[in-house]
Amino acid sequence: MGRRNGSQVVVSGAAAQRPAALFAPRHGLNMPPSGRVQSSMRWLTAVVLVSASLMAGAQPARIVLLRHAEKPADPTLIHLTEEGQKRASHLSRWLIQAKVLGTNGLPAALYAAAPSPHGRSVRCVETLQPTADRLSLPLNLGYAAADYRRLAHDLLRDRSLKGKTVVICWVHECLPELAADLGVKPEPPKWKDKDFESVYIITFPEGRASLDVIRQKFKVQ
Repeated sequence: MGRRNGSQVVVSGAAAQRPAALFAPRHGLNMPPSGRVQSSMRWLTAVVLVSASLMAGAQPARIVLLRHAEKPADPTLIHLTEEGQKRASHLSRWLIQAKVLGTNGLPAALYAAAPSPHGRSVRCVETLQPTADRLSLPLNLGYAAADYRRLAHDLLRDRSLKGKTVVICWVHECLPELAADLGVKPEPPKWKDKDFESVYIITFPEGRASLDVIRQKFKVQ
């Protein structure tokens, strides 16, 4: 018990026998020793570094980005033109050439922007479907055209694709930003509206994205 003596409180009885530490502020009782704090910080830093290292080594060896083939002038028409269909057929052969794929082997995965409510992404599917048929590979349609950022995030962390080649057919408005989200710096310039021939080749020497721009070397007749 305690009694007041002027402005002071005098502690008596059993409370007077308690260790002074019990009267310390509560937050002080929960603080770990400084050595434990430093050890915890070192452990967290190591986890972050290991996680970053694993992520850096998980990306494909080569990512091929291309635009869908030719489209009609009428925006209400959702399919490829006859010229676009011919380009898609040529692509199925051109994309498996060594000069396009480097030394990483045939494509291990194919992605096309999923058909949208407005229909414009149907052309991405039609462009890459002949390649999927030729290689007997499924065509991944799990990402809408505007969902390119999530696609890039997933590709760079998919260890099943490590060291392999991936081919992506997308709408041209999003291709520069998709390349940037895959690590290309600086972001490539805006894709020209009438350019159906350019192809981005992204590789990862020493874990850093490197971009080459090539042209489809065949004539669509």
